[in-house]
Amino acid sequence: MKRLLFLLLPLLLLASLALAEQTALHATVPGSHTVSLSVGGHGEAAVGETLIGGDTALPVARFGSLQIRVLPEWGYRLDTVHASSSHNLTIEGDVISLSGAVQDLSLSLSFVETDTPVMALSAAELTLEPGMTLKMDARLAPAQADAPAVWRSSDENVLSVSGGRVSALAEGRATVTAVCGDLSASCAVEVRRMKTLSFPSALREIADSACRGNRSAECVRLPDGVRTVGAHAFEGCSNLRLAFLPSSVESIGEGAFDGCDRLVLLCEEGADAVIRYAKIHGIPCLID
Repeated sequence: MKRLLFLLLPLLLLASLALAEQTALHATVPGSHTVSLSVGGHGEAAVGETLIGGDTALPVARFGSLQIRVLPEWGYRLDTVHASSSHNLTIEGDVISLSGAVQDLSLSLSFVETDTPVMALSAAELTLEPGMTLKMDARLAPAQADAPAVWRSSDENVLSVSGGRVSALAEGRATVTAVCGDLSASCAVEVRRMKTLSFPSALREIADSACRGNRSAECVRLPDGVRTVGAHAFEGCSNLRLAFLPSSVESIGEGAFDGCDRLVLLCEEGADAVIRYAKIHGIPCLID
């Protein structure tokens, strides 16, 4: 159970930072209105669209608010939060919020491994078109490197799967399942033709109005060379099931895919900005 512990002595805080499995998150709001975050260990943190790893300085208004999203590594969970002050500080799940008059604050996050073995695929639900092929991953916690997953498809006429590589053969529905010892995980797959929204190949930036008037689009394909996806570009496009983003994408604006609750991102190797965005927002991301 997550709990908020108040550290009365600086030495106690320093001692806690030295513990194994400990992540230090230090937030300070001096007169210059800057929050400094230092993150490491078995988790990361996100402030807005910024993923915090190592030391990062972010501007913040003293009388504004700040929301820190805690992102535990797979197989770990947030265990405790040590805080030097509880003033205007709330914790709900993996979200730490500061509101009202922001004060100087020191936080220390502790992560622990999950209590029981668990297994999950990189997506739980997926829509593909006939002819598409992609790679799925099976994640286990604690890791069982000596027990590779065995993959199978519930209908080989619709889907074939080998070593996690899934190929859509014909329209229909099937379930991809990976089994490792006593653990198993599945992904429900629908194969059909989708309403696809494509863009000119010369485009370098996707504007924030990209999906307006195309709310029925189920699949989005961005061409190679696109560097920026504007803020709120596809916001509210609730029909989106799959978005192809090339490795040329360098930034994705705030709320670009808000409201796309069933979306899966598909990207290329090296698409770091896409993978980072997916991680911050909890969107399944598969490597083509």
